[in-house]
Amino acid sequence: MKNKKLREYGYYYSGMEEISLEKARELWGERAIYCLYENNTEDLAESINEMEYHCEEGGLLGIEKDNTLCLQFEDQLCSILTNYDYNWVNEPLDGDEVDKLVEHLKNQLNLINGNITIEEYEKEEMN
Repeated sequence: MKNKKLREYGYYYSGMEEISLEKARELWGERAIYCLYENNTEDLAESINEMEYHCEEGGLLGIEKDNTLCLQFEDQLCSILTNYDYNWVNEPLDGDEVDKLVEHLKNQLNLINGNITIEEYEKEEMN
């Protein structure tokens, strides 16, 4: 689980993805790099030296997650709920349909938050 290390560190914002110092150096100038802190805060790194020092002191680095997947999920969720909403007019969902919908939503949210990999997500969806 990607975010598990961040949570154990004391950082809980799910919109941030932890990256290595090496990756931060590669992305420098292309993406905003953040120094993450144990008190659930972050600061925009202003230099590579600042990132290196932060990591030497045991700190973590991060970048904001791409929200493309979140937007795709929002579209899917609206589509799912619209379809179910239409069906509710004529006949309520039975327990199995509700359980399937909840399981699918749980898997989607875990994937978006980085709690499971795409492989784990696909495996869960096959069940």
